[in-house]
Amino acid sequence: MNNKIFLKDSEKTLTPVEKYGYLSINDDGLIYSESAKEVVQLKGLSFHGLGFGPEDPAVNPVGPKEFANRKAVINLAQMLKADIVRAPVYVDEWGGFFHTATGDDEKYSNQSVNRDNLYGRVAAIISGAVEAGLYVVIDWHILNVTIPDEAVGNSGAEAYHKTKYWQSKYSSHAPVDPDYPDIYEDTVHFFATMSRTYGDLPNVIFELANEPSKETLVESYEDWHNYVEPWAKEMIEVIRANDPDPDHPNLISVGTPTWSQYVGVAAESSIEDANVMYNAHIYAGSHLYPSGPNDKTLSEGERIRDEIIIARKAGKAVFISEWGSTTADGAATPDREQAMLWDEFFNHEGDTNTPTMLLSSCYWNISSKDEASSIFNPDVVDPIGPWVSSNLSESGEIIRDILLNHTEED
Repeated sequence: MNNKIFLKDSEKTLTPVEKYGYLSINDDGLIYSESAKEVVQLKGLSFHGLGFGPEDPAVNPVGPKEFANRKAVINLAQMLKADIVRAPVYVDEWGGFFHTATGDDEKYSNQSVNRDNLYGRVAAIISGAVEAGLYVVIDWHILNVTIPDEAVGNSGAEAYHKTKYWQSKYSSHAPVDPDYPDIYEDTVHFFATMSRTYGDLPNVIFELANEPSKETLVESYEDWHNYVEPWAKEMIEVIRANDPDPDHPNLISVGTPTWSQYVGVAAESSIEDANVMYNAHIYAGSHLYPSGPNDKTLSEGERIRDEIIIARKAGKAVFISEWGSTTADGAATPDREQAMLWDEFFNHEGDTNTPTMLLSSCYWNISSKDEASSIFNPDVVDPIGPWVSSNLSESGEIIRDILLNHTEED
């Protein structure tokens, strides 16, 4: 006797991409599903650096990059019910796109990590996301800049290196340097390749510049207008020009000043592309939510919250492309209470004082690196899975609860 039960299509649990399909930004600055005809809020997780090897192989032989594989994405989707994952392609440091690990860096990357590795890790994550029906962010992770020894102490040379990743034909402050065109040309090539290869997938979202900051001379609104805005306009053009499915342009998110904390700059943005969002980054242990305990300093959380409100009141889309429950350095004990307060803010549906948020978010980070922000305990040496609840760190338990609650609400 055959006891198999066959579910009708209407009874099957749809994956996020099956449910929502191609995404766009609506007139209210909210992510919108073209097929479901509804506003969408995505919640998920970010991988760590795709070129990062183990810090100390004797303690844990598995580095963050090992988690960036197809099966891990599938197993994470099943275990944590995420809607979205993020693939950080570090630009400068630790096995990044323009960096080869040597000398002291070997303790971090364990070997020279070339671009083929980064392209391969991105491909693996996207493959897993397509199979699991998740959305996936290709994150051009600008964070720090290596200053050559010969340039240290020379203010002009240091400034050049700090702004070299903003080179653009549209920029008067960081024009393309004819003597050193590789950074500009290779950046354009990266976005052209990513768009040409993956632009037809409804799953894919592009992130331009994770965290502009003082390290790249972007601390203010003015700095952003001088450096990031013209560069982003050109990279958006490159992405759109190479998209094999121009009728369904992918979402693109742009980093904002001071580690993506001054997202209010979006209200002044002259970027005209209709499907653009703006990054806001939050670490609950550093940026305490304004309604938190009275014995804690709230100024940083107030400022970031107010910046988000400025952008949203202007009808701009805000994307929490990176956030966490620890301090910004990933080190301090996760703060569950503060994380839940921020998640509640992300979920805000609007009232007479505050516009609708419904902010999509990616939580830092998928690894077993020995730091508090990692979602797995340091003794987890299996980067593929499946995993069990006891493998989750305190940080992992927090995002598990947030994601499962989000799934139940859907």
